[in-house]
Amino acid sequence: MLTLLKMVRAMLAEYGWSLLELPAEAGLGSGLGPGPGLATTITAAGASWPLVILADEQERVLLCYSICPRTVPSDRRSAVAEVLTRINHGLLIGTFELDLDDGEVRLRTSQDVGHAPLTAHLVRSLVGRNIANAERHFPTVESAMTAPGQGQGVAEELRRP
Repeated sequence: MLTLLKMVRAMLAEYGWSLLELPAEAGLGSGLGPGPGLATTITAAGASWPLVILADEQERVLLCYSICPRTVPSDRRSAVAEVLTRINHGLLIGTFELDLDDGEVRLRTSQDVGHAPLTAHLVRSLVGRNIANAERHFPTVESAMTAPGQGQGVAEELRRP
């Protein structure tokens, strides 16, 4: 029987991505999730960031993380936390996370596969929604890292058409 990650790798082969294998301890040690995993770099709209896909084989759950390429300076973490809370309030799928200790920002999407067969559609949806949300919101997050004032002003950019 193929593992979840082997199925994901095969399903993402159509994109021609260079996927790096992550051992189980890499996922656990990084605080990203259960591991093992796959990692690549996404380049979109003039930016690049790490994308990590982890699998919990026992629970049959896939997790996908886009990791913001910059960490939040300690003096801007409150403002960025506010912006992330405002972004999260409107997200249909996924959630932004901020590590208040080191300033890492990441976007997590997950899929509980359960006993259902893993399909290419589920994998593409999990990864595609993650990348689309990161591409849309990372610039706002990065603006909040440097913009003067409170997070609300930066978050208002989200409401513009």
